[in-house]
Amino acid sequence: MKILLLISLNAAALNNVYEPVTVNVLNPCSGSLGVLENLNPSDFMIYPNPSNQALNVSYIGQNEKIDLRIFDALGNEIYKDKLNFNSQIHTINTETLSNGVYYMQLSNKFGDLRKSFTIVH
Repeated sequence: MKILLLISLNAAALNNVYEPVTVNVLNPCSGSLGVLENLNPSDFMIYPNPSNQALNVSYIGQNEKIDLRIFDALGNEIYKDKLNFNSQIHTINTETLSNGVYYMQLSNKFGDLRKSFTIVH
């Protein structure tokens, strides 16, 4: 009896400008890695950073449905929204956030992108 076991594995890595990217193992036996092509870190921008009242998020997508989540430094989810990016800017009010470092995550069916930002009032 032959058993076929398929394992899906995601890992974190840095691109050539030291931004985190999600990679997936294409062949678990060989350990080869492939960057998830549909989420490009250079297409994901957060500004101004640091922010005090509003944070602009842009993602150059082609009518992509993206889940946007914000986490505090302890990993608690503090904001969640579903967006339909088409080279548009999404603005988030940050007046109620405390000073500190936060992480924003964009997710679609191909993977996740995460960037940090700072709130200073």
